Amino acid sequence: MKKRIVLLLMVCVWILSAIPVSAVQPQFSVVVQAEQQEVEVGDTIRFTLVAQGEDVVALQFNIVVPEGMKFVSGSGALSKGLREKLGVAAVDWTEGAMIFTYYNDVGVTIPKDTVLMTFECTAQKAGSYQLELEEVLPFNSEFEEFAPSVKMASVTVVKEGEQGEKDPTVTQPTAPSTEPSTEPSTEPSTEPPKPKEDHLVNIML
Repeated sequence: MKKRIVLLLMVCVWILSAIPVSAVQPQFSVVVQAEQQEVEVGDTIRFTLVAQGEDVVALQFNIVVPEGMKFVSGSGALSKGLREKLGVAAVDWTEGAMIFTYYNDVGVTIPKDTVLMTFECTAQKAGSYQLELEEVLPFNSEFEEFAPSVKMASVTVVKEGEQGEKDPTVTQPTAPSTEPSTEPSTEPSTEPPKPKEDHLVNIML
């Protein structure tokens, strides 16, 4: 009996050891949101960086402004109270290098729709542009880098005065003409009929 129990335990241990242990991978995503998707040359666009994640002990990324747009100096600002909200040791934004960083002693959860920072750019040239993030490096509590999900913002810049123009290929309805018609009317006349001349002659006689 004891031999059967020992054998059964050995089989169970062997089966359990054969099952791979899948570690839960931490998640992190960041979205670049544009206040407007279409602007004119000379307009200023406000961008917002929104993130969420799990077990994030450190984070770093670079903001890359495309040609045709210009970063507004001094416009970059961390979300008010971000360090306290996340409960991390330090959060920093360096405009000269266009780098956002934060770090902590242990991994933290970044709640959904957490605003990391905002900044502004001026549209200088017509075209379609995509503001990007580079070197997005999130690390977990084991100080291991994991793959982030990054969504960029696209903005279309048109020449001054062209924003919201009507599509020339769409036929616009024409207003009805107010000029009197020269065609004969088909409606019945309300005037009484004129007597014939020969009838008038008979009456006079």
